[in-house]
Amino acid sequence: MTLATLPYMRAMYNGLRKKLFDKLEKKWARQIQPRGGEDGGNADNDGGQDQALADDGQGGIMNFELGVELEIIEEEEVPAVPEQQHDVVDQAPIGIAGIGDLAQEPAPGADQEGNRGDALDPNPLQQENHGQGPAGAPNHDAPVAQNQNPGLPAEQHRVVRLVPLVSAVVHTMMGALAFPAVAAGMGDLILLFLPSSSLQSQTCVDERDGVPSDIPDLVPPNCKVTFAQILSRHGARHPTSSKTKIYGSTIQKLQDNVQQFSGKYSFLNNFTSSLDADQLTVFGERQMIHSGIAFYSRYKNLAKQRIPFIRASGEARVVQSAQNFSQGFHDAKSTAQKADIDYPYPILEIPEGDGYNNTLNHGLCRTFEESQPYHSIGSRAQQTFLETFLPAVTDRLNADLAPANLSASDTVNIMDLCPFTTVASPIGAISSFCDLFTDDEWHHYDYYQTLGKYYGYGPGNPLGPSQGVGFANELVARMTERPVDDHTSVNHTLDYNAITFPLNQALYVDVSHDNDMTAIFSAMGLYNRTRALCNTSIETTWQTRGYSAAWTVPFAGRAYFEKMECRGEKEELVRIIVNDRVLPLETCGGDALGRCTLSKFVGSLSFAAGGGKWDMCFTG
Repeated sequence: MTLATLPYMRAMYNGLRKKLFDKLEKKWARQIQPRGGEDGGNADNDGGQDQALADDGQGGIMNFELGVELEIIEEEEVPAVPEQQHDVVDQAPIGIAGIGDLAQEPAPGADQEGNRGDALDPNPLQQENHGQGPAGAPNHDAPVAQNQNPGLPAEQHRVVRLVPLVSAVVHTMMGALAFPAVAAGMGDLILLFLPSSSLQSQTCVDERDGVPSDIPDLVPPNCKVTFAQILSRHGARHPTSSKTKIYGSTIQKLQDNVQQFSGKYSFLNNFTSSLDADQLTVFGERQMIHSGIAFYSRYKNLAKQRIPFIRASGEARVVQSAQNFSQGFHDAKSTAQKADIDYPYPILEIPEGDGYNNTLNHGLCRTFEESQPYHSIGSRAQQTFLETFLPAVTDRLNADLAPANLSASDTVNIMDLCPFTTVASPIGAISSFCDLFTDDEWHHYDYYQTLGKYYGYGPGNPLGPSQGVGFANELVARMTERPVDDHTSVNHTLDYNAITFPLNQALYVDVSHDNDMTAIFSAMGLYNRTRALCNTSIETTWQTRGYSAAWTVPFAGRAYFEKMECRGEKEELVRIIVNDRVLPLETCGGDALGRCTLSKFVGSLSFAAGGGKWDMCFTG
């Protein structure tokens, strides 16, 4: 791709976007209702970076949007940002991986995504015991009633508080520097921060980000999609309550020890954190709205006479993300044709309490949750890797900020504040914290988060993939329209009921957490090509064969599972797209377009069909 083509691509992009979404964005702008007590503007005191950015609208040469999606992965009381992306409805920005979850054991770093945190919605439903699992393990299947608007009146569900949708544009030099990297597809550059003098408040995260694919993600000629399932992480959120306090203490320590900040640190002179706890940010709400739009846009032929069947794990932010997704889907559909009379769509909320069978939330495997050899694998791998790069970073900060006297934990906390304060901005304005570290330091930080996922809930943990077996077996049931066959985390009260687990739908939506999605991808063998990750030196995504926490489970990260009928094929074909990257599906003999037959795909899931290593969950 040469720079000579950039003006034409920019012009084509602007024209297409204006034609498809100009009316819809104007509609949303009219519906804006800032949160009570907010002015709709600066969400935090971060160097003025929350100011809205105007799109020049001129389509000038090299004036490309450069977004950075910050992936934050955390878990309450359990210590523990994205790559170049492409979306159906928007152009490809560059991204950043974010706060990673450690598997369990404390180590310097950000929280993990707590699928069992302290913000659970109260649920009056009684647990129903349907027998014992392996070795006497309790297996509680909870009946759950569908809720049209869980926790929200209809009018609040319909109107999400937003700020005007604006485009973050980058000056000519930034477009020239960034776009060749995008075109080259060098997948390891997940944390490509540009110099602060060039970014400042002019660079924002784009809530519509995806990851460019080596395989075209368009529907192949002579094919039509007959089934689409999305598995999504919730949108961007604030830190957990414990981490919000820790970050505040770190900033207070800095401001107490250093009398005057200068240069790139000068914003700390007047910095006051506005981070909340646990819940979605406004930016996270927008992410999920755009995800709903993208899902409708991609599968509008299936959606003409249908609505999606939606489930959400019971955490409040997950349920809200499902509501935001459904709003985006409905608004896009209403703009393209006519509004669904049964909107708001029903959302099946599955509780996350102890003992509930829930394929969208881990927690039942006693050995995995409680046994030191298993639940600390991820954090130990991360701790080893931290020791390879963090001391030098801490020394540099202490030299720059004497007498700050920062510890290793303080350093990671400050790095965590880059993505957290970025997504706290309604427009995703890149935080000044991001400029305090070099590109190389961010690459190491990103890999540190990837190690936590791989060894915490992925293939690197002997029991990690078994946590995703239940969902894999549910997917097979939906694709084959046969009853679920599973003895792990499936809720049989729900899944044996045609109302709460229909098998005749064409569109399915499930909203969950990053840890659970990591386990599900592992149970399905989607990244079997990835060798055991090294924890003493960094590896690129080329070396990891496409595996990265930022590529797989960023905020609002999503996987599409498709079935399609193609002329000349006797059997339906299956394709999987993770954050807009088509996976090769080598485990079932995927073709050049990443597809394999339904029977071969189902046959490749023998690990899930056999229950994984679920029998180990209740031994000892």
